Amino acid sequence: MHRKSKILFFLSFLIIPFCFAEQTSISPSQILDKMYESIQKLNTMEYTIAATERLRNGDFHHGKSFNKFQAKPFRLYMKIISKENNGVELLYNEPAYGNSLIVNAAKWLPNLKFDPMGTNMRKNQHHTIFESGFSYGIGILMKSKSAAGAKFDESVVMDPNASTNGRACFKLTVTDKNFHYYNYTAQAGENTYKLAASKNICEYLILERNSFLKDFSSSIAGKSLSIPSGYAPKTIIYIDKQTMLPISLEMDDEKGLLEKYEFLDIKVNPTIGAEEFTKDYSEYGF
Repeated sequence: MHRKSKILFFLSFLIIPFCFAEQTSISPSQILDKMYESIQKLNTMEYTIAATERLRNGDFHHGKSFNKFQAKPFRLYMKIISKENNGVELLYNEPAYGNSLIVNAAKWLPNLKFDPMGTNMRKNQHHTIFESGFSYGIGILMKSKSAAGAKFDESVVMDPNASTNGRACFKLTVTDKNFHYYNYTAQAGENTYKLAASKNICEYLILERNSFLKDFSSSIAGKSLSIPSGYAPKTIIYIDKQTMLPISLEMDDEKGLLEKYEFLDIKVNPTIGAEEFTKDYSEYGF
């Protein structure tokens, strides 16, 4: 063997173990911290999201939409591209239109205005438009991590060589072994949204667990509720190794799949003109 070949052969034994160690030495907590840092650097995003959410009757709602998102100030343009409601456009821009969601349901109808927290916009939806992007779902996970402290990594099974939608990923499966339901008496002024936010729990599970609640707008003040101790018993998250952004997020409970969100074709911090968050933008149908 030539001297140069011997050197390369020897170096290959040094490099391979180093790469393997680099992949496996990082902890789940460190991965989540790096992911959170990446999310904090986002102000604008373009992405397609495919959502699957369980309904109270046991069926699933499947939706897909293209989104333009701005974090500060919060602005959102959404176009439905799934079979149901295909082509419907939604626009939220409080400085321009107040606290209303502008909806273009069809070209032959006038634009509609809806309360983004209202029943019409929340039918068959687990979340409001204000949970768009990554911050909400990942915020819940990071709060759970903080509460668990040093024991968090014990609740995680990590696959450092996973992939989804053609992207190399870290796959983290987080299990909450202490997940349970307990009785809670709602306080004056509380609704399901505020209660879920204060307890870091899934608002939809409050609705599903308490059959006497008609929908998210139902009054809960003074009522005894069965609520979850955490968001979900199991969370599965795929984190893109290149961008360190979460591109798939799934929550499961004792019934199986609770909700799943897949982020596709993500553009990080693209330049989005102010006019692209207005109904007068030439490429929209408002």
